[in-house]
Amino acid sequence: MSEGSGLPIPGLHRIEGSIDFDATADPLEWIGRPLRLKLEDGGILGIELLDTRGRILSEGHGPSKCLCC
Repeated sequence: MSEGSGLPIPGLHRIEGSIDFDATADPLEWIGRPLRLKLEDGGILGIELLDTRGRILSEGHGPSKCLCC
């Protein structure tokens, strides 16, 4: 959001959330690696696993981020 107007800045985004792991999976091998989240509409969004609790983050601009360019 723009500090002055409070409106969103086109092309910039930040998505935070979490994912659940299979109990047999080791999340340590996935931390810091570029991952792809497949959306219901078939789109793919680049994400990064931040910790062993399953926290994810995607922020920035570009073909694997905001999908606007």
